[in-house]
Amino acid sequence: MYDLYMQILSKLKEENVILSKIENLDKILNTYYIAFNQTKSFNLVENYKQFIDEKIQEINKNRIGQESRTITVYQTDGITVRINALLGDYEITLDMLPEIYTRFYLKGPSIEYDVNLVLQQTKTTFSAQINNNGDIKNLKIDRDRTVNGNTCKQTYDINYKVGQRELNLNITDNINIVSNFDSQFVLDNENSIVLNELNQEQLNSLLNTIKNNINTRIEELGRTINIEEIRNALVDLQILKQMQTIEGGGVTETQKSRYNSQFEIYKGNNLDTERIESLINTMDSFFSSIEVTGSNVFKIKIDSNNHDENVKTTLNNFLEETKNMKYNVEIEYDNETGLANYFVITVLGR
Repeated sequence: MYDLYMQILSKLKEENVILSKIENLDKILNTYYIAFNQTKSFNLVENYKQFIDEKIQEINKNRIGQESRTITVYQTDGITVRINALLGDYEITLDMLPEIYTRFYLKGPSIEYDVNLVLQQTKTTFSAQINNNGDIKNLKIDRDRTVNGNTCKQTYDINYKVGQRELNLNITDNINIVSNFDSQFVLDNENSIVLNELNQEQLNSLLNTIKNNINTRIEELGRTINIEEIRNALVDLQILKQMQTIEGGGVTETQKSRYNSQFEIYKGNNLDTERIESLINTMDSFFSSIEVTGSNVFKIKIDSNNHDENVKTTLNNFLEETKNMKYNVEIEYDNETGLANYFVITVLGR
């Protein structure tokens, strides 16, 4: 089993298909960061390979795969329907009925995973239960798909439960099946833009237009959805538990990057008032204090554990006095932890 682990991990680390998919995703992220004038400090391919190396080190350190083991394979009419493995203190079971049912079960000294996938003609059900030292989490997703002539209705029922806390979502998607579009837009040489042919001024103008359109959509979404209520619900369900306590330090580079990215999306130069309003309304639960450094620079302390509602009021008053001006937004990081520490807002032309 040890040799099998090593072969699988080594293959995964060098598998070109997987690496190309990750590289394409990294390129998409690069484009996103460039569009928002941000610096991406990580590479997904390197992180992936580092993760594999860490798993190899863990296996070598703990002698995983070298313990006593028993593997039993069950077949029906020559088709494998169950694999059961006893690996030291761990039991793994994989049940398989092709195109009907799949179950993965793992049990160890302090963990128990039970994952099921059921495929029916119009319905798919995914369920998972994770028991980590008595901390039980349950997730169930039902997808029902019905096609009637030229219409297709898809319904998703999602249930997530942690202890006594429970989240239920229902999503319905009605689709019209058509052979062509009433207003079809086809890109050609007459209505497309070749970025390489633009000069720097034209390129900057185009990127600013794209960013403004994105900001408008973010504003519209913010007015429709109460971000604070969603964040509180996710905290109750322990989904955002790490993000609420991460300010205490002792975090990995991945956790640090994930935490900082929620603030870095607001960085930029020559921003409109609407963008600053979005920052204030979405991030106010992280505001703990405000400093004025000079006549046109404001520093807002990021610390959700010491939230002060008065900061938002002060910022709204400041915004009223400086409306129709442009702003620069930067993030100041803690020298020791590297975590986002301050929003720094500079009023231009004041």
